[in-house]
Amino acid sequence: MEMESDFHMAIGEAVANYADNSRLQRKALIKPKPVLDKAVRQVCTVLLPPTMVVADLSCSVGINTLLFVSKIIKDMDKKMTNLNGGNIYIAKSTPPSVVKMYQDQFQKDMSLFLKLRYQELVPGGQMLLTFLGRKKEDVLDGDLSHLCALLAEALQSLVTEGLVERGKLESFNVPVYGPSIDEVKAVIAQNKLFCIDHIELFESNWDR
Repeated sequence: MEMESDFHMAIGEAVANYADNSRLQRKALIKPKPVLDKAVRQVCTVLLPPTMVVADLSCSVGINTLLFVSKIIKDMDKKMTNLNGGNIYIAKSTPPSVVKMYQDQFQKDMSLFLKLRYQELVPGGQMLLTFLGRKKEDVLDGDLSHLCALLAEALQSLVTEGLVERGKLESFNVPVYGPSIDEVKAVIAQNKLFCIDHIELFESNWDR
């Protein structure tokens, strides 16, 4: 069976046009918005998907076509911008999804760094790296976390005084990560381009 034409909703300014006769459908989309907002926040926070697919299985071509999807996009944009709840690094209130983002980004960046340095070194060459880290596996147990927590409090004060926009603070995260020794070893082992001859954790502070 062949279709000679596509069926679509009535258009134009006729009495029976869909735009003027779909208020009930519009209300049905708007009413459950709080539930929709909550669902979007939970999915973004818990799963943190690289892409998110949303389907309106009862969508018609008309005035309400993009209403549902546009609300999803706004909710996602708002939630993804403020995933870390005003923190600028990993803090006690940081959700697991943000912690994982930091860890995944460190692994990607470190792997790329090792790959590029491997291409530069001559056979038998060695490389010495010194960078910020932490003593324990707990991501909250480190000087970087404590320092950034103090900075976040200072920035919150600036927001309260009206000197910094809240949206800018909520969208900012310090682009650095202090790994543990085991995290560094894991990346090097997975990379398979270098072997560790010596690795050491030492303490330092601003006074010495």
